[in-house]
Amino acid sequence: MVNQEIIDYLKKQKKRGYDDEEIRNMSIRRGYDPGEIDEALDHMNAPEPVKQPEKVEYPEPVPEPKPEPVEEPEPVKENPQEELSPGLEPDPLPKFPIHYTAITSFIVLLVLGGAGFFFFTMPVCGNGAIERGETIETCCLDAGCLGDQICEESGCVDPICGECQYLEAHSCVNYECCDDSACADSMKCENNVCIDITCGECEYAANYTCMKYECCTDEDCNGTEDCVNNKCIIPPECGACQYLENYTCKSYVCCENEYCEDSNPATIDICVNPGTVNASCTNTERPSCQRDEDCDDNNASTMDICMGGTYCSSIPITYCKDNDGYCPESCDYSDDNDCEKERVECSGINCFIEEAEDDCNPANLTYAFTTERDGIIYDTEAYYELRGLEGDDCLFYTFYLDVDLTYSDDLIQTKLAQNMTQQEIDNEIDDLEDDYEDDYEDKDKLCEYPIDDLVDVLRDMRDDDYMVPDDEEDDYDCTGSIY
Repeated sequence: MVNQEIIDYLKKQKKRGYDDEEIRNMSIRRGYDPGEIDEALDHMNAPEPVKQPEKVEYPEPVPEPKPEPVEEPEPVKENPQEELSPGLEPDPLPKFPIHYTAITSFIVLLVLGGAGFFFFTMPVCGNGAIERGETIETCCLDAGCLGDQICEESGCVDPICGECQYLEAHSCVNYECCDDSACADSMKCENNVCIDITCGECEYAANYTCMKYECCTDEDCNGTEDCVNNKCIIPPECGACQYLENYTCKSYVCCENEYCEDSNPATIDICVNPGTVNASCTNTERPSCQRDEDCDDNNASTMDICMGGTYCSSIPITYCKDNDGYCPESCDYSDDNDCEKERVECSGINCFIEEAEDDCNPANLTYAFTTERDGIIYDTEAYYELRGLEGDDCLFYTFYLDVDLTYSDDLIQTKLAQNMTQQEIDNEIDDLEDDYEDDYEDKDKLCEYPIDDLVDVLRDMRDDDYMVPDDEEDDYDCTGSIY
């Protein structure tokens, strides 16, 4: 069934000069169902059927009633009372017939009533009162229009909305947006609605589009800058006893005991947790004493003195001195024998032998050598290290990096003369090599050699005549994974 409300709306828009496509779009924006709109348009555009003129039936003429004969009145006597018999009243005046009078009166009342009804019930448009028959479709001056409708030719017409408006319930309503400028910077206008802009991992929304941050990680900056709050900045260089926090240099409470001095010789001024954010100073009274031995603080870096036989003072050792049990940072083995010898990086066996002869001076060497015993050739690569003296013995450390085993040509010929095939010889070599690798490869040892014995072993190694002594473990106090 065609929706009469839609038809009424379409007719109004037709009257305003809109074509069918414009009217259809306006109706959809108003909220009508597209299917009902198309049905209403088809109904309106269908040709109207030709109507046959209706046959008018006229009422039969009603014959006028014939008047009844009227008797002539008798002449009135001058003295009628005289001629009447005593006790009789005179006759009344002559009258019309009763049915004639009733019909005439009814016709007159009907005409006057109809005229009066028409006069008193006919609506008057614009008199400020809503009368019978007046609606917003027929007389909007009195009945008024809905929403923003205007009155044209005694009818309500929907307004023509602006570019960024739509018609709803006879009123023009503004869209939320028609372009991006109506939205926030982080939003865009889509289908007349402001929606959030979805940006990538290292992007942000601005000016209605996605913008890339200057940086998101330190890798986005050059090597001298850090990424802070998506900006590449150069971190400041902090001074001694300072640290960087939120790219601002801050000072530690103390980094050495000197930072905590309170100018009171009777107190011990100590920096606790020096050079950290938890650093703090303590100033405690020094213990009483009578001699220096009473002041030992078990700290090799200080010289402990009983000041005036009253209180102890621990003075940091800053000068180089042999046999005082402490090596200041400014000293080395050449001017303070309490310092460790500097390790020598040797590139050849002769250098390593010289360091061993020089009181087992710390040194290291990666060395490859070959030895042969009973026709079996041993190829060895090992890491050697001199770790200083343990009493009168030199600590010699060995780590076997790679070991290989094969037969000499003479031994192979001997095996062939013993009726062994080449395959059998190869299998025998493989088995021996596996055993050799299991015994030495990736294994280490640490032995305490007398310096002279160690020098002799190293020289034999240099002359390709080195084999591990069978009694090495017992003779030289060796430990390690090789045993």
